[in-house]
Amino acid sequence: MPGGIVIALFEERSLYDTTPAIATFGKIFGTVGYKKHVALSAVDANTGEKVYMTDETVPFNELPTAVLGSASVPIAFPPTEYGGHRLMDGMTAYNTDVQATIDRCKELGVEEENITIDVLSISDPGTVTQLRTSPHNAILNFRRQREINSAYHGTDTLESTKKFHPKINWRHDIIQSKKVGGFNELSFEQDVVQPLIATGKQDALQALQAMEAAQLVSSLFLS
Repeated sequence: MPGGIVIALFEERSLYDTTPAIATFGKIFGTVGYKKHVALSAVDANTGEKVYMTDETVPFNELPTAVLGSASVPIAFPPTEYGGHRLMDGMTAYNTDVQATIDRCKELGVEEENITIDVLSISDPGTVTQLRTSPHNAILNFRRQREINSAYHGTDTLESTKKFHPKINWRHDIIQSKKVGGFNELSFEQDVVQPLIATGKQDALQALQAMEAAQLVSSLFLS
């Protein structure tokens, strides 16, 4: 309806309804239980604390709600009530929280030198363009600040975590070929989400195949 977004900003908890997300996640995850170990992170909107969730602390039938909590982007989605928390998207505090993955591996008794991490990002971290002339007004200066901030904030947590854990095998940093950046993805409808998942899997497989091919070529030259 006319003015719908403006009305939602001031009179509703969010711009979008997250109800379809629970159904979509339920269909994607199935009903057979956990097949792999899982680590999720979110932020409690009330306290500001980081909330860490795993396959041990989240019953499988509650996983869709926990995942939704870790993806509840402010303004677009309302906080998700789960486990006594009002959860917001984990990127409220950490842009790529690989530390949660490391912590889960260590809980399982895996030493850092035996941990291999691949990172698949669904959007570009951002780049800083080279200016030919200096910004000549406040608006342009503000836009420049946003551009620089976006580029560094897109990778700072990941890069600092790498430096803090040098023994880990940081193998692949993959940027998904099908980018996320429009409003359609915010619907959480299965016909929108599934192609993104399929593309991510294909990009990851190609990265692994390229690595195997490079190792084969290297072994041929060394043998």
